[in-house]
Amino acid sequence: MNIHVVLKFYYEQVISDTEQVNTINAHFDVIKKTGKVFWGARSSMSQSKVEQINNQIAEGIPTYAFLYATKVSKKVHPDGNLWYIAELERIHPGTPNNRHHTPSYYPENSELQTAFLFKSIKPISFEAGNTPKVPGQSAIRYCSFEGKPNPRHLKTYLSDSLLCHNVSNQTSKRAVTQNNSVQSLKTHNEDLDLREELILTQNQIIELQQEVINLKEYRELYKKILDTDYLFSSEKFLETWISENIHRILPEIEILDRQPRATWPDGKFGILDLLGYNKESNDLVIIEIKTRKRRLKSGYDQFLRYTSWVRRNLDSLNKKYKNKALSISENPDFIIITDYVTEEMQAICKDHGIRLIKVFGGLGFEKVA
Repeated sequence: MNIHVVLKFYYEQVISDTEQVNTINAHFDVIKKTGKVFWGARSSMSQSKVEQINNQIAEGIPTYAFLYATKVSKKVHPDGNLWYIAELERIHPGTPNNRHHTPSYYPENSELQTAFLFKSIKPISFEAGNTPKVPGQSAIRYCSFEGKPNPRHLKTYLSDSLLCHNVSNQTSKRAVTQNNSVQSLKTHNEDLDLREELILTQNQIIELQQEVINLKEYRELYKKILDTDYLFSSEKFLETWISENIHRILPEIEILDRQPRATWPDGKFGILDLLGYNKESNDLVIIEIKTRKRRLKSGYDQFLRYTSWVRRNLDSLNKKYKNKALSISENPDFIIITDYVTEEMQAICKDHGIRLIKVFGGLGFEKVA
């Protein structure tokens, strides 16, 4: 069964005492300019769900996010709700480092739990009184459907219960039997909301039970991973693993070359571990690999030499790696991936905009700075 998401959002958002923004239009503007847009959420998703959806997308299965706007002005739609459908390209846990596809009203220091990269966003129209309603307060819901993607067909993931209900259709039946009594309609709506809340709670319990089962299955394996120390006996070993698994750590990056030489006019040279580029912005990315065994070489001591070199050799790099249209932002992206981290490393990387990623146990990773 394919999995999709429903994302609740506010149609308008106050960003200052004198300014508010139409959130959906801001995302439309980014798509027109760049062809894609990040949709940020402060709610988190489990790693298993993120991987499940990203793997589904990688297999070529069309995957959708149904965007459900609440608290919409009656002037915009009399039901106070709006629907949009977006085609997902990828889910990014946390805040994206590149703001190229991010609406400008997102704060520079925004800390998102999840970012959804959309290839398109299209409105779904409903006549007055017929807009489906999503009960509950959850900002992210998982769903499935049969046939065409439509909010009316959505079912709670791993359940046969419909996710949405139509206020008009369900209340009209009650209205006929109660001789159009206003009080009976109000009571019926309250009953419907309570029933939907109970269904939501039951479905959440089902999802939690499944998560518990998954955690039990992987608990022993995870313990073995954590107990595996000094797995990478050499930088070459770790470099090979990173180059073949970069998509697991930094899915937006593709490796261009291993061990390219950075030669200066006086003949001095250095050797970069990995040279890559950001598939979203085409910006060059320098990756340095450091292992516990060679802790005397921190990695950030190469930051100035290599970033300066790529700035001065962008034209020759574009000739070497054809058809990539490589570019460099204000500060070239420099990343250290290591199996050990010290307080000194964290402080220097944070102060100089160096990304620091710790690999542990050979299979897990943590973004430190």
